[in-house]
Order: sequence, then C-alpha cells, then structure tokens
Amino acid sequence: MKEVFSEPPLVAFRRDCNLQDILVHIKHNGMFLRKPNMSGPCGAQRCAICPYMMKAEYFTDPSGRKYNVRNNVDCK
Repeated sequence: MKEVFSEPPLVAFRRDCNLQDILVHIKHNGMFLRKPNMSGPCGAQRCAICPYMMKAEYFTDPSGRKYNVRNNVDCK
C-alpha cells in the first residue's frame, strides 16, 4: 500500500446547516417567500400569454379526474 499511497489519506467533514445559515444566507431566503401552489398570469405589461392564463389551484382532465397544481406556474 505504501507504493500506491505515499501519504496517509485526508479526511474532511462538512458542517450541517444551522438556523443562522437559513436566516442569513441569500440562497435560503427564498424558502420563506414561496408563492402558493397555483397557476396564473405573471402580470408583466408586455406579456402575450397573460390574457390566456387562468388562475387555478387544480385542473381536471377530460375524464373528470382532478389534479392539484404542485408549484407556482406562470408565463415566465
């Protein structure tokens, strides 16, 4: 083994996120500003799709099955 590994292996550990990381760092701040699960227009002035988008929390297929919208869906 000494021929393959001339030096001992390096071991590193990573600290888990704490409350300060969630509240301070910008990448996690979006977690608290989430939009509700629904579809609808984006509201931009020059959007060509907005007039055709309907606000909905669920949709149904032709057979009548009801499906909930899982994320915020808009024109953007």
